[in-house]
Amino acid sequence: MCLCFFVYLCIHIMEQTDKYKALAAFIRGYFTAYINGIYDAGNKKPDNEINPQTIKTIVMEHYDNMVSQYNDTLFFIISQLNYSLDEIEKHLKSMDPENTSFIELMRMACRTDEMYEAMKAEYKRNVYALLEGRFTKAAEHLKLYTRSNMKDNVDCELAIRLLVRTVMTAYAAGIREADTGKATLKQATLLSLLTENITLILHDKPLDTAKLDRIKTMDEYIRYVCRTDKNIYAMMDEMNITYENIIKGEGIISNDDMAN
Repeated sequence: MCLCFFVYLCIHIMEQTDKYKALAAFIRGYFTAYINGIYDAGNKKPDNEINPQTIKTIVMEHYDNMVSQYNDTLFFIISQLNYSLDEIEKHLKSMDPENTSFIELMRMACRTDEMYEAMKAEYKRNVYALLEGRFTKAAEHLKLYTRSNMKDNVDCELAIRLLVRTVMTAYAAGIREADTGKATLKQATLLSLLTENITLILHDKPLDTAKLDRIKTMDEYIRYVCRTDKNIYAMMDEMNITYENIIKGEGIISNDDMAN
């Protein structure tokens, strides 16, 4: 094998991630963002961290709408993991909207029975953790997420963009669900949610604490999480697109907007 081809192969591998790894991050990202959206909208003390009892209470009080929003958010996200936009459109046109259940839609989105079963397993794993008053930690998630027997990859850029869309849409949905009249996107929470869930797509183990201790700026931290300039651009660009197309259009403004 010539050196040039070996370098190309290594770069190509680095630019892809496993679909099931991405799927698991999307599902975790949805639940963490939705719960934090509700919490941030009702929290009168910005520096307070969400505690286990609060997580349990939010889940029990908002479970039905959380599930409904899950289907609305993840259907198109998971579909884009498995189909082109033209293929999604053709599938939807072939379905009878009045006689198609959310289960049938999610089966279509997952494309294979294996991915559908993985989606259900990840859903249950995250909900059980929430009912215990916690979000799954990186080490636990990376050890236990549902894997496939087959190698099935997706471009990292697409996975990052879909993750950003998932998190920002779910966070905004949580703010709306809280119905407190407070429609402010908390930048610190959102960036934390994005980086911790992108980590689960691009890394095989939790971030090295020794390296984290040497990081002095947010830019350095984002570079460590995202690994490449291409991935950083994908995250930032999709944040801007999603904010303009979805969140701002619903009247949810960022802290920066308030300052301007």
